[in-house]
Amino acid sequence: MDVWVTFANPPIGMGSLVTWVEATGLQPDDLARYEQHQRRIRIVVAERLREVLQARRNDVLLPILERLVGM
Repeated sequence: MDVWVTFANPPIGMGSLVTWVEATGLQPDDLARYEQHQRRIRIVVAERLREVLQARRNDVLLPILERLVGM
């Protein structure tokens, strides 16, 4: 969260270079609370399958994960 945000056309009242907190109105603890509730699934496969799976993630992998979540 310690980053700078630049705007080519900043919103009214903002400079062209502002902190993340100024740009979003979110404090570091806001992001921490959001991250605590994330549910992530990590897929681990043999390296030889990685590119094939990445290429087919939208038509094969995601539908399978959606069915698993629905069970």
